[in-house]
Amino acid sequence: DDAVDKDNDVRLIDLFVDSLDIASMGFKTDRYENGRPAYLPQDLLKLFIYGYLNGIRLSRKLEKATKINIELMWLLKALQPDHNTVSNFRKDNGKAIKRSEYQELIDNNKKRITKNRTYYKQRQAIVEHP
Repeated sequence: DDAVDKDNDVRLIDLFVDSLDIASMGFKTDRYENGRPAYLPQDLLKLFIYGYLNGIRLSRKLEKATKINIELMWLLKALQPDHNTVSNFRKDNGKAIKRSEYQELIDNNKKRITKNRTYYKQRQAIVEHP
């Protein structure tokens, strides 16, 4: 948990995505019976939002970033989805992903956090020590 600063944006992405009701938003949450376990859509959405906010759009670049970027390692808890998984997530959930809404929500949360640092620190303490 010390790998990223307490006020790093990845913590905000983590809190934001964990607060969403993914299934009701239209994200595919199917789990496959055969083969490797599927990644949770929440984890892939975190990766997608991180990429969007940091100008990383290509699936191969997102895959590479999960292996070398400490912020992403923290955010995804060291998961490293390959570029096909990232690309399929984007393709399969295109209607559920509305970039401008996520960007607006993240911007609004940043403003709220800036105005009320005490609230954010208390919330972060709860997340870190349930």
